Amino acid sequence: MAQRTAPVVVGIDGSQTSIHAAQWAAAAAYGYRTSLRLVHSTVTTGHLFADAAVVAIRAAAAAEQQAAAEKTLDMVKGTVAEHFPRLDIAVEVVDEPAHEALIGLSRDATLVVVGCDDVSPAAAVLVGSTTLRVAQHASCPVVAWRQIGQPGTAPVVVGVDGTPAGTAALAAAFEFADRFGSPITAVHSWAAGLDADAVAIPYLIDWEALESAEWELLTSALAPWTDRYPGVQVATLLDDAKPGQALLDRLTGAQLVVVGNHRATALSAAVLGSTSLNVLHHSRVPVMVCHAAVT
Repeated sequence: MAQRTAPVVVGIDGSQTSIHAAQWAAAAAYGYRTSLRLVHSTVTTGHLFADAAVVAIRAAAAAEQQAAAEKTLDMVKGTVAEHFPRLDIAVEVVDEPAHEALIGLSRDATLVVVGCDDVSPAAAVLVGSTTLRVAQHASCPVVAWRQIGQPGTAPVVVGVDGTPAGTAALAAAFEFADRFGSPITAVHSWAAGLDADAVAIPYLIDWEALESAEWELLTSALAPWTDRYPGVQVATLLDDAKPGQALLDRLTGAQLVVVGNHRATALSAAVLGSTSLNVLHHSRVPVMVCHAAVT
């Protein structure tokens, strides 16, 4: 199994969620046979003082933030090292917003991992979200972590849609499954390809031909990856639910769900609906978001 050279990067903010995400990321890095990089941003939201009289106060506050960030990273590094003593772990304090730092680091990363609480479309638009920004713009797969302790042998659910982003999701899902000995559940929703006018008059649809075509799309999309990873067990499912719901319905007992994202803006995702956003918002397990390679 090939060793990765690019690290697994995880954002740390001192919360229990980010600490648990770091432990998951450490196990992932170990499985990918690469290093772990813990990143903490000292940039906080709040009032930006402009008065020259407060320059010294701001400098002192910055120094305190730096010291606190270093202390937090050292604590997390120590916790992770107890469980993975042979893992190469680096720490980095950055003085730019967390999402900007993580997006930049994603250009040379195997994965970026972000601890994730519930994400809502309203929050994404009104107050912003590190998780959503990183998931939209990162160059590598992004894992929005929640609840699951460590990668293991439970199933990996992946959405299949025949697009370049869907191909990226399959590539990431199969590599993950191969490294951790996990089976894959590949889900394709045919609802996404149906014309609304045709659905309104269902007798106009040749359902048998449609089902055959959708199975062909699913099996054709999977073929290169089943050939490349013959040891990965694959279950295939065709669903007539919307893509996001089709994936969410298959998460019982799963450890990870992998989706391709077409880089829609946060605003359009909130208004028009988005499979990635829907899964991020509702999934009970970590979500891996993948993008098509830029050509």
